[in-house]
Parts: sequence; structure tokens; C-alpha cells
Amino acid sequence: MASCSINREWRGLGWAMLVLGAGPCAHAQGWAAGPVMGLGALTVAGLLLALALHPCRPRRVVPLAWTPPPAGLRVARG
Repeated sequence: MASCSINREWRGLGWAMLVLGAGPCAHAQGWAAGPVMGLGALTVAGLLLALALHPCRPRRVVPLAWTPPPAGLRVARG
């Protein structure tokens, strides 16, 4: 089990990545739709990861975890 300081670091890193991720989304789609599209893509990626965490197939989690970031960059570049 991770200590409180490590949990705080990971939480801070997660929030920082969410904030920094809004910039490219807004640049690609504009401020009206970009953050909404970005959070929607993040939700779909999280749903896929949650479904992959099924105890019968734990080896599928790692490849699936590395798929959304490159796919998101490809979509953002158009």
C-alpha cells in the first residue's frame, strides 16, 4: 500500500495532466467543444480500462493502458 505522500503526488500529477490536456483539446476544437470532447474521450478510455480490469483477463490491462495517449495525439493532430 502506498504512503500518503505518494498518493498525494499521484493525485497532483493526475490533476496537472487533466489541466494540461485541456489546452490541446481547446486548440483542436475550440473552447466551446474541445474540453467536452477531451473529457468524453477520457471517459471512454476509462470505461475500456475498467472493463479490461476484469479478473479473468488481467494481462490485457497494460497494453490497453498505453493505447489512449498515442491515439489521442493522433486524433488531435488531425
